Amino acid sequence: MLSRVAERLYWMARYLERAENTARLLNVYSQTILDLPHGVAPAWDTLLWITASSDVYGERYQNINERNVIKFLMADLENPGSVMSSVRFARENARTSREILPHEAWELINELYVDLKANAQNSLARRTRYQLLQRVSRTTLQLTGLLEGALNHGMERRFMALGRNLERADMSSRTLDVGAGVLLRNPDNDEVGMAYEGLLWTHQLKTLHALHAYRTAVGPRVEVESVISFLVDNTAFPRALGSCMMTLHNTAEQLPRPEVPMEMVSAVSQRLHRFKTAGVDGVALHRFLDNFQNDLIRLQAVFDETWFHATH
Repeated sequence: MLSRVAERLYWMARYLERAENTARLLNVYSQTILDLPHGVAPAWDTLLWITASSDVYGERYQNINERNVIKFLMADLENPGSVMSSVRFARENARTSREILPHEAWELINELYVDLKANAQNSLARRTRYQLLQRVSRTTLQLTGLLEGALNHGMERRFMALGRNLERADMSSRTLDVGAGVLLRNPDNDEVGMAYEGLLWTHQLKTLHALHAYRTAVGPRVEVESVISFLVDNTAFPRALGSCMMTLHNTAEQLPRPEVPMEMVSAVSQRLHRFKTAGVDGVALHRFLDNFQNDLIRLQAVFDETWFHATH
Protein backbone atom coordinates (compact mmCIF):
# COMPACT_ATOMS: atom_id res chain seq x y z
CA MET A 1 0.00 0.00 0.00
CA LEU A 2 1.25 3.48 -0.86
CA SER A 3 2.26 5.50 2.21
CA ARG A 4 0.00 8.42 1.27
CA VAL A 5 -3.04 6.09 1.06
CA ALA A 6 -2.14 4.46 4.38
CA GLU A 7 -1.82 7.90 5.99
CA ARG A 8 -5.21 9.03 4.67
CA LEU A 9 -6.94 5.93 6.05
CA TYR A 10 -5.13 6.28 9.36
CA TRP A 11 -6.23 9.90 9.76
CA MET A 12 -9.75 9.24 8.53
CA ALA A 13 -10.15 6.72 11.37
CA ARG A 14 -8.59 9.11 13.90
CA TYR A 15 -10.86 11.98 12.88
CA LEU A 16 -13.99 9.81 12.99
CA GLU A 17 -13.03 8.60 16.44
CA ARG A 18 -12.33 12.18 17.52
CA ALA A 19 -15.71 13.35 16.25
CA GLU A 20 -17.48 10.55 18.12
CA ASN A 21 -15.52 11.15 21.32
CA THR A 22 -16.05 14.91 21.29
CA ALA A 23 -19.76 14.62 20.52
CA ARG A 24 -20.26 12.16 23.37
CA LEU A 25 -18.18 14.35 25.71
CA LEU A 26 -20.36 17.38 24.95
CA ASN A 27 -23.54 15.38 25.36
CA VAL A 28 -22.56 13.80 28.66
CA TYR A 29 -21.28 17.08 30.10
CA SER A 30 -24.46 18.89 29.07
CA GLN A 31 -26.39 16.27 31.05
CA THR A 32 -23.94 16.35 33.96
CA ILE A 33 -24.58 20.01 34.72
CA LEU A 34 -28.26 19.20 35.31
CA ASP A 35 -27.25 16.79 38.10
CA LEU A 36 -24.66 18.90 39.90
CA PRO A 37 -25.10 19.19 43.68
CA HIS A 38 -26.32 22.50 45.04
CA GLY A 39 -23.44 24.94 45.31
CA VAL A 40 -21.35 23.39 42.53
CA ALA A 41 -21.25 25.51 39.36
CA PRO A 42 -20.47 23.93 35.97
CA ALA A 43 -16.88 24.47 34.91
CA TRP A 44 -16.99 24.85 31.13
CA ASP A 45 -13.21 25.14 30.98
CA THR A 46 -13.14 21.42 31.88
CA LEU A 47 -14.08 20.63 28.28
CA LEU A 48 -11.22 22.78 27.02
CA TRP A 49 -8.86 20.96 29.37
CA ILE A 50 -9.96 17.52 28.18
CA THR A 51 -9.60 18.48 24.51
CA ALA A 52 -6.29 20.33 25.09
CA SER A 53 -7.68 23.37 23.30
CA SER A 54 -7.48 26.15 25.90
CA ASP A 55 -4.86 28.13 23.98
CA VAL A 56 -6.75 28.00 20.69
CA TYR A 57 -9.97 28.93 22.49
CA GLY A 58 -8.30 31.92 24.16
CA GLU A 59 -7.27 33.27 20.76
CA ARG A 60 -10.89 33.34 19.57
CA TYR A 61 -13.10 33.94 22.61
CA GLN A 62 -12.85 36.29 25.58
CA ASN A 63 -15.27 34.60 27.97
CA ILE A 64 -15.58 30.96 29.00
CA ASN A 65 -19.28 30.16 29.05
CA GLU A 66 -21.62 27.45 27.81
CA ARG A 67 -22.51 29.01 24.48
CA ASN A 68 -18.94 29.85 23.49
CA VAL A 69 -17.45 26.52 24.54
CA ILE A 70 -20.17 24.46 22.82
CA LYS A 71 -19.83 26.52 19.64
CA PHE A 72 -16.04 26.20 19.73
CA LEU A 73 -16.02 22.42 20.24
CA MET A 74 -18.99 21.63 18.02
CA ALA A 75 -19.22 24.00 15.08
CA ASP A 76 -16.12 26.22 14.90
CA LEU A 77 -14.19 25.42 11.71
CA GLU A 78 -11.27 27.52 13.00
CA ASN A 79 -10.87 24.94 15.76
CA PRO A 80 -9.18 21.88 14.17
CA GLY A 81 -10.48 19.71 17.01
CA SER A 82 -14.16 20.61 16.74
CA VAL A 83 -16.71 17.99 15.74
CA MET A 84 -17.38 19.86 12.50
CA SER A 85 -13.67 20.09 11.64
CA SER A 86 -13.09 16.43 12.50
CA VAL A 87 -15.91 15.27 10.24
CA ARG A 88 -14.72 17.59 7.47
CA PHE A 89 -11.16 16.22 7.68
CA ALA A 90 -12.45 12.63 7.82
CA ARG A 91 -14.61 13.29 4.75
CA GLU A 92 -11.66 14.73 2.80
CA ASN A 93 -9.49 11.72 3.61
CA ALA A 94 -12.34 9.39 2.66
CA ARG A 95 -13.02 11.30 -0.58
CA THR A 96 -9.45 10.79 -1.75
CA SER A 97 -9.59 7.09 -0.79
CA ARG A 98 -13.03 6.22 -2.18
CA GLU A 99 -11.71 3.41 -4.37
CA ILE A 100 -10.57 1.56 -1.23
CA LEU A 101 -13.61 2.10 1.00
CA PRO A 102 -17.05 0.50 0.76
CA HIS A 103 -19.41 2.82 -1.09
CA GLU A 104 -21.75 2.87 1.91
CA ALA A 105 -18.94 4.24 4.11
CA TRP A 106 -18.41 7.22 1.82
CA GLU A 107 -22.15 7.86 1.72
CA LEU A 108 -22.42 7.84 5.53
CA ILE A 109 -19.46 10.19 6.00
CA ASN A 110 -20.76 12.56 3.35
CA GLU A 111 -24.29 12.54 4.78
CA LEU A 112 -22.93 13.26 8.26
CA TYR A 113 -20.91 16.19 6.91
CA VAL A 114 -23.95 17.63 5.10
CA ASP A 115 -26.09 17.18 8.21
CA LEU A 116 -23.56 18.98 10.42
CA LYS A 117 -23.00 21.75 7.90
CA ALA A 118 -26.74 22.46 7.91
CA ASN A 119 -27.44 21.94 11.62
CA ALA A 120 -24.26 22.50 13.66
CA GLN A 121 -25.58 25.77 15.04
CA ASN A 122 -28.48 23.84 16.60
CA SER A 123 -26.03 22.50 19.17
CA LEU A 124 -25.96 25.91 20.86
CA ALA A 125 -29.46 25.41 22.26
CA ARG A 126 -29.85 22.66 24.85
CA ARG A 127 -33.26 21.78 23.40
CA THR A 128 -31.78 20.62 20.07
CA ARG A 129 -28.23 19.76 21.18
CA TYR A 130 -28.94 16.25 22.38
CA GLN A 131 -30.48 15.02 19.12
CA LEU A 132 -27.67 16.40 16.95
CA LEU A 133 -24.90 15.02 19.14
CA GLN A 134 -26.65 11.66 19.26
CA ARG A 135 -26.75 11.58 15.45
CA VAL A 136 -23.01 12.24 15.32
CA SER A 137 -22.24 9.48 17.83
CA ARG A 138 -24.53 6.94 16.20
CA THR A 139 -23.34 7.64 12.67
CA THR A 140 -19.65 7.40 13.59
CA LEU A 141 -20.30 4.16 15.50
CA GLN A 142 -22.19 2.87 12.47
CA LEU A 143 -19.23 3.77 10.28
CA THR A 144 -16.80 1.96 12.55
CA GLY A 145 -19.00 -1.14 12.50
CA LEU A 146 -19.38 -0.97 8.71
CA LEU A 147 -15.63 -0.68 8.16
CA GLU A 148 -14.95 -3.52 10.59
CA GLY A 149 -17.51 -5.76 8.90
CA ALA A 150 -16.99 -4.94 5.22
CA LEU A 151 -13.21 -4.75 4.78
CA ASN A 152 -10.78 -7.59 4.28
CA HIS A 153 -8.25 -8.22 7.03
CA GLY A 154 -5.54 -6.35 5.19
CA MET A 155 -3.39 -3.23 5.34
CA GLU A 156 -6.33 -0.83 4.97
CA ARG A 157 -8.05 -2.19 8.04
CA ARG A 158 -4.83 -2.27 10.06
CA PHE A 159 -3.92 1.36 9.45
CA MET A 160 -7.43 2.40 10.42
CA ALA A 161 -7.19 0.34 13.62
CA LEU A 162 -3.88 2.05 14.36
CA GLY A 163 -5.40 5.52 14.08
CA ARG A 164 -8.59 4.64 15.93
CA ASN A 165 -6.80 3.17 18.93
CA LEU A 166 -4.21 5.92 19.27
CA GLU A 167 -7.08 8.44 19.31
CA ARG A 168 -9.00 6.34 21.86
CA ALA A 169 -5.99 6.12 24.15
CA ASP A 170 -5.56 9.89 23.94
CA MET A 171 -9.20 10.63 24.81
CA SER A 172 -9.34 8.09 27.64
CA SER A 173 -6.18 9.46 29.23
CA ARG A 174 -7.41 13.06 28.96
CA THR A 175 -10.75 12.14 30.48
CA LEU A 176 -8.99 10.39 33.36
CA ASP A 177 -6.80 13.43 33.83
CA VAL A 178 -9.91 15.47 34.70
CA GLY A 179 -10.54 13.01 37.52
CA ALA A 180 -6.98 13.56 38.70
CA GLY A 181 -7.71 17.30 38.77
CA VAL A 182 -10.80 16.74 40.90
CA LEU A 183 -8.79 14.64 43.35
CA LEU A 184 -6.27 17.48 43.57
CA ARG A 185 -8.93 20.17 44.08
CA ASN A 186 -10.81 18.23 46.78
CA PRO A 187 -8.11 16.84 49.10
CA ASP A 188 -10.33 17.18 52.17
CA ASN A 189 -13.30 15.34 50.60
CA ASP A 190 -15.90 17.70 52.02
CA GLU A 191 -19.56 16.79 51.61
CA VAL A 192 -20.07 18.75 48.38
CA GLY A 193 -16.75 17.57 46.99
CA MET A 194 -17.57 13.93 47.66
CA ALA A 195 -21.01 14.23 46.03
CA TYR A 196 -19.54 15.92 42.98
CA GLU A 197 -16.70 13.42 42.84
CA GLY A 198 -19.04 10.43 42.66
CA LEU A 199 -21.14 12.12 39.99
CA LEU A 200 -18.08 13.08 37.98
CA TRP A 201 -16.61 9.56 37.91
CA THR A 202 -19.95 8.15 36.80
CA HIS A 203 -20.13 10.64 33.98
CA GLN A 204 -16.51 9.99 33.08
CA LEU A 205 -17.48 6.37 32.48
CA LYS A 206 -20.39 7.56 30.36
CA THR A 207 -18.10 9.84 28.36
CA LEU A 208 -16.03 6.80 27.40
CA HIS A 209 -19.05 4.57 26.77
CA ALA A 210 -17.78 2.54 29.71
CA LEU A 211 -20.51 2.57 32.37
CA HIS A 212 -22.19 -0.67 31.26
CA ALA A 213 -18.86 -2.45 30.79
CA TYR A 214 -17.65 -1.22 34.19
CA ARG A 215 -20.77 -2.43 35.99
CA THR A 216 -20.58 -5.77 34.21
CA ALA A 217 -16.93 -6.28 35.12
CA VAL A 218 -16.72 -4.56 38.52
CA GLY A 219 -20.19 -4.05 39.96
CA PRO A 220 -22.84 -1.36 40.37
CA ARG A 221 -20.91 0.89 42.78
CA VAL A 222 -18.83 3.58 41.10
CA GLU A 223 -15.74 4.03 43.25
CA VAL A 224 -12.75 6.16 42.34
CA GLU A 225 -10.03 3.53 42.68
CA SER A 226 -12.06 0.92 40.80
CA VAL A 227 -12.78 3.32 37.93
CA ILE A 228 -9.12 4.28 37.61
CA SER A 229 -8.04 0.64 37.63
CA PHE A 230 -10.70 -0.29 35.06
CA LEU A 231 -9.79 2.51 32.65
CA VAL A 232 -6.03 2.04 33.02
CA ASP A 233 -5.42 -1.70 33.37
CA ASN A 234 -8.30 -3.41 31.60
CA THR A 235 -7.43 -5.22 28.36
CA ALA A 236 -10.99 -6.37 27.58
CA PHE A 237 -12.74 -2.99 27.33
CA PRO A 238 -11.81 -1.33 23.98
CA ARG A 239 -11.39 2.20 25.36
CA ALA A 240 -9.28 1.29 28.39
CA LEU A 241 -5.62 2.27 28.07
CA GLY A 242 -4.45 -1.32 28.46
CA SER A 243 -6.71 -2.50 25.65
CA CYS A 244 -5.69 0.35 23.33
CA MET A 245 -2.01 -0.39 23.81
CA MET A 246 -2.53 -4.12 23.28
CA THR A 247 -4.39 -3.44 20.02
CA LEU A 248 -1.70 -1.01 18.87
CA HIS A 249 0.95 -3.65 19.52
CA ASN A 250 -0.95 -6.43 17.74
CA THR A 251 -1.74 -4.15 14.79
CA ALA A 252 1.80 -2.79 14.39
CA GLU A 253 3.11 -6.34 14.43
CA GLN A 254 1.21 -7.06 11.20
CA LEU A 255 2.52 -4.01 9.31
CA PRO A 256 5.75 -3.60 7.32
CA ARG A 257 8.91 -2.54 9.20
CA PRO A 258 7.30 -2.97 12.62
CA GLU A 259 10.45 -3.12 14.74
CA VAL A 260 10.75 0.50 15.90
CA PRO A 261 7.01 1.12 16.44
CA MET A 262 6.63 -2.17 18.32
CA GLU A 263 9.60 -1.34 20.53
CA MET A 264 8.04 2.03 21.37
CA VAL A 265 4.58 0.55 21.97
CA SER A 266 6.09 -2.14 24.20
CA ALA A 267 7.94 0.45 26.26
CA VAL A 268 4.74 2.48 26.78
CA SER A 269 2.81 -0.69 27.65
CA GLN A 270 5.42 -1.66 30.23
CA ARG A 271 5.20 1.74 31.90
CA LEU A 272 1.43 1.36 31.89
CA HIS A 273 1.69 -2.08 33.48
CA ARG A 274 4.08 -0.85 36.18
CA PHE A 275 1.76 1.98 37.25
CA LYS A 276 0.00 1.03 40.47
CA THR A 277 -3.59 2.26 40.61
CA ALA A 278 -4.22 1.02 44.15
CA GLY A 279 -4.25 3.98 46.53
CA VAL A 280 -3.11 6.41 43.82
CA ASP A 281 -3.51 10.11 44.62
CA GLY A 282 -4.26 12.99 42.27
CA VAL A 283 -0.64 14.12 41.92
CA ALA A 284 0.65 10.67 40.93
CA LEU A 285 -2.27 10.05 38.55
CA HIS A 286 -1.83 13.39 36.81
CA ARG A 287 1.94 12.88 36.46
CA PHE A 288 1.43 9.40 35.00
CA LEU A 289 -1.23 10.56 32.54
CA ASP A 290 0.82 13.57 31.47
CA ASN A 291 3.74 11.26 30.69
CA PHE A 292 1.40 8.85 28.90
CA GLN A 293 0.05 11.62 26.66
CA ASN A 294 3.62 12.63 25.80
CA ASP A 295 4.28 8.98 24.93
CA LEU A 296 1.36 9.06 22.50
CA ILE A 297 2.80 12.16 20.82
CA ARG A 298 6.10 10.32 20.41
CA LEU A 299 4.25 7.28 19.05
CA GLN A 300 2.60 9.45 16.41
CA ALA A 301 6.03 10.71 15.38
CA VAL A 302 7.31 7.12 15.12
CA PHE A 303 4.30 6.11 13.01
CA ASP A 304 4.92 9.08 10.71
CA GLU A 305 8.59 8.24 10.26
CA THR A 306 8.05 4.52 9.79
CA TRP A 307 5.00 4.34 7.53
CA PHE A 308 3.88 7.70 6.25
CA HIS A 309 6.97 9.82 5.64
CA ALA A 310 9.57 7.06 5.36
CA THR A 311 12.67 7.83 3.35
CA HIS A 312 13.69 4.20 2.84
